Amino acid sequence: MRVRDDLLSAQKAVIEKDSLLQETNSLLLEHISKTSSESKQNEAIGACNHFHNSITNHIHLKKNQKTGLPPMKLRLLDMDEVTKHESSRNIGHPAMTWPFSMLVTGRSGSGKTNLLANLVLGDKDEYVQRGKKGGSRYIKCDDLIVCGYHPDEPKWAYVRYIYNMISKDPRAPYYENISFSYIPPERIPSTRTFSPERSKLFIFEDLCLAPDHIQNRIGQFFGNGRHRNISCIYITQKYHKVDTFKRENSTHLVLFNSGSSIQDVSKIVGRYIDDVKGASMVINSYLRKGEFVVFDLTRPEDDPLAIRLRFDTPLNLQKEIETRQKRKKKSASANE
Repeated sequence: MRVRDDLLSAQKAVIEKDSLLQETNSLLLEHISKTSSESKQNEAIGACNHFHNSITNHIHLKKNQKTGLPPMKLRLLDMDEVTKHESSRNIGHPAMTWPFSMLVTGRSGSGKTNLLANLVLGDKDEYVQRGKKGGSRYIKCDDLIVCGYHPDEPKWAYVRYIYNMISKDPRAPYYENISFSYIPPERIPSTRTFSPERSKLFIFEDLCLAPDHIQNRIGQFFGNGRHRNISCIYITQKYHKVDTFKRENSTHLVLFNSGSSIQDVSKIVGRYIDDVKGASMVINSYLRKGEFVVFDLTRPEDDPLAIRLRFDTPLNLQKEIETRQKRKKKSASANE
């Protein structure tokens, strides 16, 4: 009997042990399942984040590919060696923004020197001769230097006289601290010798046949004169005789009669209008009448002031062409 009771107790212990083992296994399986689920969830979240980052990078990459480069904001820094000096802001007539580099072309006797004398005098000489305050020069430089082979040219002699009168007596009502000088081409200085504190205008008169070493000296004024508060004007009888460097560094081109061939004019107006032939005919018709045409190369092609008759009148080439065509048709109809 006792043996039977011992067997029953042992069997009961085994059953309890198996039950405990099953419960432990269930808890272990549940923990493993939960851990595995969290791991998969984390993997899924990681994969999702990786996918999101990949999409974002792809979109950003596409945006860069579309625009070419990331945006680059640029600001206008309105400062230079020149702009800090008051003389650079006293520019005179707004038709020319200081500093400038200008080409003036036209045959002998077409009025080139007369134009320049007017630009550097304005109506100031009228007030000087009357001994009164007032008047204004179209180009208000501090120092005017003319370079050429004809120092006794009557117009420059007159300009010299007026400038000497203006600067002679500080008590005079028309007084200005300005100077005039005329130098031969062999004495053309380096732009580095000048201080930007005073504005200077160099006028190179009919030097297109001067030797190369003189042309190179002149070229420095077109290349870096602005850094020394220097503007320059190069006068020549033929546009095609001017070297490429001066042409490409010019801010203004002034055409007088016979200063350019039809081919030269066509190349110049080609950037402004499609009807090159019609535009060339319009320009040449004005030049033959004794007028001059100004190209302001600092302005966009569609700016009304990019091409002007003289310095103060916009020249609408397209409108002029249409007017000429209407006159031509009207004349043809009248002759029928």
